[in-house]
Amino acid sequence: MNPQEQNHLSDRWTHNAKQAVDMLLLKDPVRTSLGLVLGGTLSFLGILLEPALRDIPFANFVDAPPWGWLALGTLIMHVPTVLHLWKRPSVGSHAMDMFFASIDRAGFSAAERRQLYRRLIERIVDVAVVDHIPQEEPDATPRDATD
Repeated sequence: MNPQEQNHLSDRWTHNAKQAVDMLLLKDPVRTSLGLVLGGTLSFLGILLEPALRDIPFANFVDAPPWGWLALGTLIMHVPTVLHLWKRPSVGSHAMDMFFASIDRAGFSAAERRQLYRRLIERIVDVAVVDHIPQEEPDATPRDATD
C-alpha cells in the first residue's frame, strides 16, 4: 500500500471515528449527561461495595479507574441509540429521522405515508438547492451599455 492510499484510509477512519463520537456524545447530550451520572453512581457503588467486590475472582471491579466507570455509564446510556441506528439507519440528520419516525407513528395509510414522505423530501431538496445556489451580488458601479 502506497503512502497516499494509507493517508486516504487513515482520513476515512478519522472521519468515521469523528462521526461515531459526534453521534454518541454530541447528538444526544441528555443521554451523555445521564451516562456520566450513571458512571459516577457506579463508581460510588464500587467504592461502597468494595469488600463484596473483592471476592469476585473473574473481574477486578475495585481497582477500576473512575474514568472507566464514567465511560461505562455513558456507553450503557447510549445502547438504545446504537440499537435504534442498527434497526433503522439514520438519514444523516436527527431532525429528519424524527420527521420520518413521526410520519411512521401517526397511523397513516401506505399511500398517505408515501405522499408525506414525497412532500418532505421535496421540501428538503428545495432548501438544499436554495442554500447551495450562489447569491449574485449587485455591482456597486453601473455598467455602460457600450462595454
